[in-house]
This record gives sequence, structure tokens and C-alpha cells, in this order.
Amino acid sequence: MFSRLVVQTAAGINRRFPRAVLQARFFTQQHQKQARSRLLSPFFISTTSAIVATGLTFAVMSTQHHDDLLEQKIALNGTADHEVEEATKYLNNMTIVKEARSNKNMFEIEAYSHLNGSAKLHSLTASTLRGKGKVIVAPVIFYNKSMTEVTIVCHLGTELCGHDGIIHGGMLATLLDEVLACVAFPALPNNIGFTANLNIDYRKPVKSDQWVVMRGQLDRLEGRKAYVEAWIEDLEGTKMTEAKSLYVAPKSIIPKIGS
Repeated sequence: MFSRLVVQTAAGINRRFPRAVLQARFFTQQHQKQARSRLLSPFFISTTSAIVATGLTFAVMSTQHHDDLLEQKIALNGTADHEVEEATKYLNNMTIVKEARSNKNMFEIEAYSHLNGSAKLHSLTASTLRGKGKVIVAPVIFYNKSMTEVTIVCHLGTELCGHDGIIHGGMLATLLDEVLACVAFPALPNNIGFTANLNIDYRKPVKSDQWVVMRGQLDRLEGRKAYVEAWIEDLEGTKMTEAKSLYVAPKSIIPKIGS
């Protein structure tokens, strides 16, 4: 009895199967036609455009919002507009800056241009250390064409000291780490890496309230490892602090943080 029911059920399924397949094909074709029709319909196109436009609008608004917060944060550090203007004017008229801008073998990039939104707002050097008595204006950055050498000009204020009148060693280490990253990142896979090792030699005290020149260069690249060196000098070219570092690129692409 059980075997007969199995056979009868199987026979019924076999008789109905071709029809079911045809119905499935028909509905699939109809669904595809309807889907294509919807994709090409003015409503769908306009709705999609609206969604994309809304997304872009929110992205722009988010960036503007964080930029406004950054300006407020810097202003709260006591920086007056005229002080920023004076510092910017002085920076632009410095001989080293003029020479770099006229050098055809070098090009300039905007400091912290790789950061957007909250990433820039929460950055130690782009945000927290900006302001009167600290880093009053963003540094200027110049690369050689191969991006294996970088020159950065920056002012270090009186509020960045360890001993009074002398820039804190930890501040110098932070700056050097970023200079080293400037020449390590372009060479590494996916243009990103992390500090694996950092060695610093403090040659001479770096006095506060002065303009300094920071230079970095790529020593060698070995797969995911970039060996780099950098130093800080005064405007006369005297080296005051030097560093060597190993940067390692991650094995896989990491998601971008911040918006």
C-alpha cells in the first residue's frame, strides 16, 4: 500500500511538472518584463535620482557640519582671524615656500586633504593641536614628483612645550610620525599602513614659537614594508630631531573610517 501511494504520488508530480515549469517560466518572464519596465519608467528614474541626490546632499551637509565644528573648535583655542591671516601671509612669503612653489620638480598638496568629516574633526594634528599657541595655521606640504620625498613647513607655538620654551618630545615624535607616513603611504599597497617601529634621536632642543622645516624620504620598499626616515630642522638647515620608521601595509583593505 505504501509503495503504491509513492508511485501514484510520483506519477502525479510527473504529470504536473511540465505545466508547473511553463508557469514558472511565464511568471519569470513577466517579472523580468515588469522589472525592465519599472527600471525604464520615468518614476523609477526620477526616484533613483532623488535618492542619489539626497545621499549626496546629506554627505555634503555632513562634511560642512564637521567643517563648521572644526572652525569652532579652533576658534575656542583663542585664535583670532587677524592672527591666522598674519601667520598665513608670513608663511606664503617665506623663502623656502616660494622656492618650493616655483620648483617644477615639486608639487604642493593641501594638508589633511585625505581627511573628511568626523575623521578630520577628531584628528590630533588636524584639529586638537590647531589654534593659538599651538599649530596656528595648517602646514604646507611639498612632494617631489615620485612622492618619495616630502618637505613640510610648520609653525610650533608656545603651548606645545615639555620644558618651558622647548617643544615637548612627544609632540616632535607625533609630527615626525606623520612626516614618515607622508612618504610611506604613497609607496605601500592601497596607500595605507601602520607604524610598526619608530626610533627617534633628539639632537638639539627645538625652541617654541618658531617656524620649522620637516623633511622625509623613502629609504626602501619591501613588499608590504616601507622603511622611511625624517627629520626636523630650523630655517638655517640645522637638524634638531631625526627619526627612522618601519610602516607595514595591512594584508587586506580596511574600511574607511569617518565621513
